[in-house]
Amino acid sequence: MLATLTILGWIKISIGCLLLLWMARDFIVDFYRYKCSKAYFRGEIDRIEKLANKILKIKPNDFSGLVYKGLFYSYKGEYGKVQEIGKKILGIAHKKKNKKWQIYALTFLSNFYRERGDLEKAELAANEALNIAERVRGNPQISHIYNNLGLICGERKEWDKAEETFDKAIELFSEKNVRELAVIYCNFGINYRLRGDLVRAENMLNKALEINEKYNLLGQLAANYAEIGLVCVAKGEIEKGQELLEKSLAISISKGMTKLTATQYWNLGLLYKTMRNKEKAKEYWVKAKSLYEKMKLTSKVGKIQQYMDNSELEWN
Repeated sequence: MLATLTILGWIKISIGCLLLLWMARDFIVDFYRYKCSKAYFRGEIDRIEKLANKILKIKPNDFSGLVYKGLFYSYKGEYGKVQEIGKKILGIAHKKKNKKWQIYALTFLSNFYRERGDLEKAELAANEALNIAERVRGNPQISHIYNNLGLICGERKEWDKAEETFDKAIELFSEKNVRELAVIYCNFGINYRLRGDLVRAENMLNKALEINEKYNLLGQLAANYAEIGLVCVAKGEIEKGQELLEKSLAISISKGMTKLTATQYWNLGLLYKTMRNKEKAKEYWVKAKSLYEKMKLTSKVGKIQQYMDNSELEWN
């Protein structure tokens, strides 16, 4: 009897230990997820990868871990890996029948397709996410979906439609995610700048800047400084514009944000073209083109080459 009780006791102890280990594992993963979130908003790209790898070592198919790994690849411009992860997290979301995960995965893929220049696929994925989100109560992703749809409209130069969509994104954003509001304000400002409304562009970009500086969100600040710089250039404030663009480039390079670095090389090329400095303009455009080639963004490579060819004709 005593031996039987001892065996049962050891079984109970073993089960208890296993449960504690399981709980400890979940606690550690949650801790790494929290750290990943902080690193993402601070623009600490290499730290995101390290933390995501720690999550995936414990849970190889962890949804959040895969998302953060995908965001890391997106910052680095490794779009083949971004697409691979996007499809993987969508598969996990469907398998688990988790609607919120499905929304996130579709939005993730929509961003990927938009950045690759495939606006039709981007819109299809965003609308599919929206159809699910409208049936999920209290879904914080809905503002992000409208933000993405606004960017797609902007890419198509559908300015009024983009404005309506960004307004909807602001209306529906979650107060728990004020950082997302800064992203929407910044994209709204880009829309106004591209359509030539510099006053409203500057207003929106300054709203974004207030949030980004308050929380020291370096990843978002880099893009924010660049956009304000472009508004300054458009207003003829060349020196101030140059200072902000170079500030953005410095952050992008220091944080290893390849995609944003390429964008700032492109913007600085445009600045030097405005200043009639042919050699500096070409120098920055060649750098931008080289990075876009590494990222296999053929639409952007073609756009830069065409712009360089046309500018060469102007200069000659």
